Amino acid sequence: MIIFNETVKNITGHSPTLFRAPSGSYDNKTISAAEELGMMTIQWDAEPPATVKNGCI
Repeated sequence: MIIFNETVKNITGHSPTLFRAPSGSYDNKTISAAEELGMMTIQWDAEPPATVKNGCI
């Protein structure tokens, strides 16, 4: 995560402030690690459109 954050900062001039764990899988260690890097852990839940669910796209 550190290398990624440094890369984003080098490209954009801004450090990431939000973190979403891959597949939405996280625990207290993940949250603590993100906080140590100055990031807040976020999650979202969104259902894809039916066409995407059914493999039509």
